[in-house]
Amino acid sequence: MKTLAMALVLLVLLIFAPATGFAGNDNFKLCPAEVGTAGKFADCTEAQCKWNRKSTDMKCRCTVREDVSSLTAASIGCQQGSDSALQSRYPGVQQMGVCESATNQWGNCLGVTCGPDDAGETHCLCPATTSEAQSETSYVVVGVSADGAAAACAPDAYYSSATPSSVFSASAHLGSGKPAISWHFP
Repeated sequence: MKTLAMALVLLVLLIFAPATGFAGNDNFKLCPAEVGTAGKFADCTEAQCKWNRKSTDMKCRCTVREDVSSLTAASIGCQQGSDSALQSRYPGVQQMGVCESATNQWGNCLGVTCGPDDAGETHCLCPATTSEAQSETSYVVVGVSADGAAAACAPDAYYSSATPSSVFSASAHLGSGKPAISWHFP
């Protein structure tokens, strides 16, 4: 009887998951593509970061983009770019590497307010976190080949990142397709 009740609960969750946001897409807000300063945002998907362990934030060097549909944190919503500040957003990725570590620190840049456009780059102060704090055991690194995986996943290498499940959920919400995993380390 107990098994039947559990099976029924699971079936109800599977049927109603899309309607209730169970898949995680309620965490994101779609920002439409815009041109000009208002459409500029910080793309931190490949950003390397610097971190002083005494600080709760990492300083990440991000690329400035515009005229691209992107996502940000739903709790913050889309903020237009200005001459003084840009918002960090996720425009989608085609492939990524996965670092298997629950305790390595990385920058959680999604939605943060960054500095102005400085020749196609901007700096963002991103909260330092771990995959363990997100109830996961791994995080992604974008723009690093398999040859660089060991260095990218070292405890003293800092990147703007997210957990694989967050990237898959964001990519689905964006409609950009599921990114390929090009490597795992270790």
